[in-house]
Amino acid sequence: MNYSLGKTLIGIIDADSHFDSDYLREVVATFQNSFYDLVQTRVDVYNTVDNLTIMQNFEFSIYNALLQMARTNWGSALASGNGQFVTLKMAKNVGWSSSLLEDCEFSLKGLLKGYYGTFLNTVSVKQEGVSNLNKLIRQRTRWCQGGLQCLRIYGGAIMKAKHLQTIVKTFIIFFLMVPYLSIIVVPSSIISVSVLIFYAFYRPLIGLAIIFTLLFTENLVNTLMIEKQWHESNLEPPKNHLKIFRIIFSFAFYRWVLAFIPYRAIIRQLKGNDSWLKTAHS
Repeated sequence: MNYSLGKTLIGIIDADSHFDSDYLREVVATFQNSFYDLVQTRVDVYNTVDNLTIMQNFEFSIYNALLQMARTNWGSALASGNGQFVTLKMAKNVGWSSSLLEDCEFSLKGLLKGYYGTFLNTVSVKQEGVSNLNKLIRQRTRWCQGGLQCLRIYGGAIMKAKHLQTIVKTFIIFFLMVPYLSIIVVPSSIISVSVLIFYAFYRPLIGLAIIFTLLFTENLVNTLMIEKQWHESNLEPPKNHLKIFRIIFSFAFYRWVLAFIPYRAIIRQLKGNDSWLKTAHS
């Protein structure tokens, strides 16, 4: 059978995903009205039954979506976890890989060969969130270690690629280096918080004023980011504004729970342990 390499699309969608015909129509329309060979759609979580899955949905539908929009505006989105579509031409010329973050590796190999991606924010593929903390930690450790592998294999080639803009190179290298940066940022943050708490006892007014200012600034930035995402996508914001603040407050603890994952990933990488278990769903 004679397939058109540029018009035949391949979708990579997880078995636990939910989507409808409007989703597929939007994907096809994006390819028809652009020159991209890769389209990454927004990912939402449908089983928001507890705080852990609510935080994952918030992470995917807000933060990751904004990150992908920034990547698109600055050069190219990256395939990310679920709901990605590529032309048959790109798939044949790039080829899938076997790293622990195979979709990111596919995107990087594609960039090196001149294939660019975009992010579709107006529709989403809905997947099942991980409701067990231990399973979530294993999943994120695999993702983190996969990023380290991509940095080791493709970091130098990305920096040397003459056809890639400096902003694209900077964004990608910074993203892949986050685990190494985290081993500095996490202990520094713990020390800073400890000093602030001690200072609040020593100089209550000044200490509390600093803590309040930092918390207010962080929550203001988070709120503005959320409002931007809700405005630019078809996400329906919660009618209860207290729920928004509860989510933002909870997300701070969620990030701290996952803050030590880079240490696990780096240790596994140093040991040469690249085994992994598929994310278990209920």
